[in-house]
Amino acid sequence: MTPLMITLLVVAGIAILIAIGYMNHVVENNKLEKARTKVELNDRLRRCGELTETFPGQFMTPALKLLLTRLELNVCQRLLNLEKNQRDDQGPHYRTQRPRCPRRIDPGEQPARADPDRSQSQRRALPPRSPAWPDHPSRP
Repeated sequence: MTPLMITLLVVAGIAILIAIGYMNHVVENNKLEKARTKVELNDRLRRCGELTETFPGQFMTPALKLLLTRLELNVCQRLLNLEKNQRDDQGPHYRTQRPRCPRRIDPGEQPARADPDRSQSQRRALPPRSPAWPDHPSRP
C-alpha cells in the first residue's frame, strides 16, 4: 500500500468517527429536549389542576373555568402526542403510563359551575368539643 492510500484510510476513519460522534450528540440532544418538554408539560398540568382546585369559587367565572379546562386539555394532548412519538421511537415493546388528564371535553360544552362555598365545603369537620376544663377547680 502506498503512503497516499494509508493517509486516505486514516482520514476516512477519522471522518467516520466524527460523523458518529455528531449523530450521537444530535440524538442525545433530542432525548434531552423531549425530557425537558415532558417535565414542563407535566408541571403546567399540575399547576392548572392546583389552580382549578384551590381558586375560590366566587372568583371562578364560567369563562375562566373554560379557559383553564382548555389549557389542561391542550397540555394533555401535547403530552399524549409526545408519549406517542416516544413509543414509536422505542419500538412495540415500550410501555409508558398515560398522563393523568381530566375527562375529555367537547369544544361546545360549558364548564361546570364553580362552588361559591368551596372554601367552606372543603374544610375538615372538627371533632366535637369536650366540656371546657371539666376538672378545673373554679368550675362546678
